[in-house]
Amino acid sequence: MNVIYEYPKYSSSLAKEIYYTLRSLSNEYPNFSLWYHQKIPNGWINGTRKIILARNSNKQILGIAILKNSDQKKICTLRVDYRYTRRGIGTELLKKSIELLGTDKPLITVSSNHWTEFEPLFKKFNFEQKRIYLSFYKVDTDEISYNGYI
Repeated sequence: MNVIYEYPKYSSSLAKEIYYTLRSLSNEYPNFSLWYHQKIPNGWINGTRKIILARNSNKQILGIAILKNSDQKKICTLRVDYRYTRRGIGTELLKKSIELLGTDKPLITVSSNHWTEFEPLFKKFNFEQKRIYLSFYKVDTDEISYNGYI
């Protein structure tokens, strides 16, 4: 499969498409919708947020990285469509995120529900687990930080 990686400029229609693709994150992060709509469009416009998309030749979004590129270098969201996992898309999005942020140790967190999926990737990049935040975003679901603290 041919995967195309893009660093798109802001458009309201693309912001809506990305939100639609990520909307299921609201199940794990109860304030996801509020966070996305308050932070991402404005940050994308003013340059403090960066987006990396992985698409197929039909322009379908296969994976997304949302980055915070300010005083804090953070990968806010790293998501690959479950139908396209284990194909190197997450690895490539992570590589491109590291390049764009200009650090090999960006802050990133992962829900304890998905830790086993991300652990091999984090090991591959020598990310350092820093802290486990108990019930941080949702009761009975911990958030684990790497390379820094939230």
